[in-house]
Amino acid sequence: NLNQIGNIQKKAAKKKSLVAVTMSNSIGLSYDAYNFVDVFVELGGITDIAKKMREKEWAQIDFNGNGIVSLAEFDCWIRHKLVAAYKVDRGNHLWKTFRPCYILAFGSAKDLSPTKSLNGDDFVSKVEFRALNIFLCIISNMLDAFRLIDNNKVCGNEAFDWRMSRTEWIEGYKKVVNHGFVALDDVSDPPKIFDEMLSNSNSEVLLRDWCLYLALVEVESKTGFGNFLELNHYLASPEKSSMWNNSTSVSTENLMSITMQPLSNQTLFVYEFIDCFVRFGEAGEVARESRTQVWTSIDQNSDDLLSLAEVDHWIKQNLVKSLGSNRGNDIWRKFRPCY
Repeated sequence: NLNQIGNIQKKAAKKKSLVAVTMSNSIGLSYDAYNFVDVFVELGGITDIAKKMREKEWAQIDFNGNGIVSLAEFDCWIRHKLVAAYKVDRGNHLWKTFRPCYILAFGSAKDLSPTKSLNGDDFVSKVEFRALNIFLCIISNMLDAFRLIDNNKVCGNEAFDWRMSRTEWIEGYKKVVNHGFVALDDVSDPPKIFDEMLSNSNSEVLLRDWCLYLALVEVESKTGFGNFLELNHYLASPEKSSMWNNSTSVSTENLMSITMQPLSNQTLFVYEFIDCFVRFGEAGEVARESRTQVWTSIDQNSDDLLSLAEVDHWIKQNLVKSLGSNRGNDIWRKFRPCY
């Protein structure tokens, strides 16, 4: 395993990517983390080869050619890439292990450039794709360090604790000194650092708190990753970034953005389901036009009334159109009791 990790590090160093800078100092990463990052590291590079790879991968992830990618499409693409690289069992293991960081990476990248649509700015555009892969690799490293300290994790399914107690931090911080983050290099006062990581009145550090603290120290230390964040004004207004808050939509008028807090505690099934319908509950002219268009397609006899059967059929149709036949039908059945 050590030889394989060494080869991965050498490979990453040649790719001229921002991630490779962090990877070169991350001798403490788990083998899972090295395998995971190795699949995506080159997509964050600046070489001509990296650009061509992004063009190829974007065509795969944006399969409907609309120029934007949803979280569900991103999640599906990650799984496909990992299974292709490591076969079904290993690929699925890595996909499940690092799944909590996907929404953080996605929320980070989608805020960099406006991608307006009927759903607001809840998608990643092509110009944000390089940044998306950078965030994915870096945040997966952050998550890997968190896992080593958090003793209550349950990997391999959707039931994650992802909370770090003061005791866990004090007993485990030495495990992550070689993860490549400045904040973890030299921890001289563990209790003080723990207090700095806490948000609001919480007594435990959440994964979001952990990632924010590590990122802020990178910015203050003028590292490659920190300069990237600062260059994009990413931390200038943390309240506007999906990575650091609980909002799932940039629309302040969206009732569902309140209902969905905090999204990181929900399953991806919930996100995918609500993502298909949330735009119809928004205020604004665009949302009203969207509702009118959909109503016309459902109310085919133009009697201004809908039966439960018609609503049920529309929900199924919308899910299948957005997520594909298998996934759409699965989620339609899963949430059918609430219709």
